[in-house]
Amino acid sequence: MVKKETKVETTKEHKICCPDNVWMYVSIGLGVAFIIALIFAITNAVVPKDVVGGTAEQAGISLVNLINTTQPDSNAILLKSEEVSGLYKITVSVKDQNGEIYVTKDGKFIIPGVIDVATLKNNPKEDTNTPAESKIYTLPSIIGIPSIGKEDAKIQVYEFSDYQCPFCGLAYGSPWANEFKTQYGPMIGTTQKVEEWAKENKIAFKQFPVAINTVNGSTESIDASNAALCAGDQNKYWEMHTALFEAQTSKDEYTGKYAKPKLKILGQEIAGLDINLFNECVDKDTYVTKVKAMTQDAEQASYANVNTFGTPTFYIVLDASLGKEKIESVAKTQGYKVGPTSDNTKYVMIASPEFAKIKSVIDAFAS
Repeated sequence: MVKKETKVETTKEHKICCPDNVWMYVSIGLGVAFIIALIFAITNAVVPKDVVGGTAEQAGISLVNLINTTQPDSNAILLKSEEVSGLYKITVSVKDQNGEIYVTKDGKFIIPGVIDVATLKNNPKEDTNTPAESKIYTLPSIIGIPSIGKEDAKIQVYEFSDYQCPFCGLAYGSPWANEFKTQYGPMIGTTQKVEEWAKENKIAFKQFPVAINTVNGSTESIDASNAALCAGDQNKYWEMHTALFEAQTSKDEYTGKYAKPKLKILGQEIAGLDINLFNECVDKDTYVTKVKAMTQDAEQASYANVNTFGTPTFYIVLDASLGKEKIESVAKTQGYKVGPTSDNTKYVMIASPEFAKIKSVIDAFAS
C-alpha cells in the first residue's frame, strides 16, 4: 500500500531452505543483522505446508506468523501488504526495525537482494565508511500540520497515518481493533493516548493525514484526509479525525466507507460544523494537492531516514537542549535509531507504534 509501484530488479535466485514452500524475498532495505537472523531462523525451521499463496494480506499474515514462530522473541508486526511488480511486498516491524520483504505468489523462493531500478539512476553510492552516528535525519515540513500541545514543546511525537490503513486503525483503537488484541494489543490505542498526553501539555503531537492507499486509483484515502483538513478550516480537524477512525469498523479497505457521500454524513454528525462549507470543501477537493504533497514529503523523509515508509509511522522529535549524550543513551536503551537534524536543533528517534515504548522515552526525560 505504498503511494506508487516501483520496478523491481532481482538478483540471482537462491533457494535457501529445504521445504519447497518457503516464500520470501529479502529486501536490501532490511538491516544486515536482521537479514542474517531471519534467514538463519527460517533455514532451520519446519514450515507448515499451508503457509503459501492467497492474497497479499494473507501472505503478510503468514509471513509474520512464520517469523514469530521461528523467532519467538522477534515481536514481528505486519505493517503493510501489497502487490508490486508481480510480487507481494510485505513491510514488517521486527524488534522495532521496519523492513520490506518480497514474497513470490507461488511461495517458493527467497532472493537476498531486491533493487529498485530507479535508485540506480537517481541515488549516489552510499559511503559505507561514514560512521553511523554521523547520519543526519530529515523531518517533513510541519507547516499547516494539525497539532495538539505547545508548539515549542521539547518532546514532540509525529505520526504519519492513513485513515484507510487497517494498522493505523489498530494504532488509533478503531472499533474492530480488539478482535486482534492478542496479536497487536501493545499498539492498540497508541494514537489516542499520545493525543491525551499532548492535551495535558506533556508533549506536542503532530498528525500527518497522509494517503498512501491508492491501489487501482482509489481516492478514499485522499478524500478522507481532505475531509479532515476541510473540517480543520472550522477548527474541527480532531473531531473529524476521530469520526474517520470510528468509521473504520473493519480492517477491510476500499469498501466505500470514505466515499464523499459517506464523508458528508460524518460531517453532519460533528457539532458546530457548518455542513454547507464543509461539503463545498470536500466537493472541490480543496486540500487534495496538500495531501499529496504532504504524503510525498513524509515519504521522502522516511526513505532518507530508514529506507522504507509505511503507516502508521511514529517519530519522537527531541529538542537538542535535552542533551546529546542523554538522547543517545535513551535511544540505545530503547533500541531506537536516532540522529540529529541538519541544523542540529533537534534529534529524531524512529519509534515503535506501541504506546508503552513511546512513553518510556518520554518518561526518561521527565526524570
